[in-house]
Amino acid sequence: KSWQRLDPPGGGFGLFGWHTIPHDTNEIIITEGEFDAMAVYQATGRPAVSLPNGCRSLPMEVLVLLERFDTVYLWMDNDGPGREGAEMFARK
Repeated sequence: KSWQRLDPPGGGFGLFGWHTIPHDTNEIIITEGEFDAMAVYQATGRPAVSLPNGCRSLPMEVLVLLERFDTVYLWMDNDGPGREGAEMFARK
């Protein structure tokens, strides 16, 4: 991910799959990666998005997008960084 850049320069990060989330849903699943979000949706039928830059990146500008949901599930990898990221996000 070190080669990634924002285009246009100065742009911000978003959530992968955000455009697929129905406007009337009250829950969302946040995953660590793009393929994870697609797999979760295929397996469960529940709306899923992924973080913009891995398990430790939840930009503050993304938090406002999540305020409309009653339930936010954190579906991170079952490894050290994934557990740490889930614990950190749960406190936000």
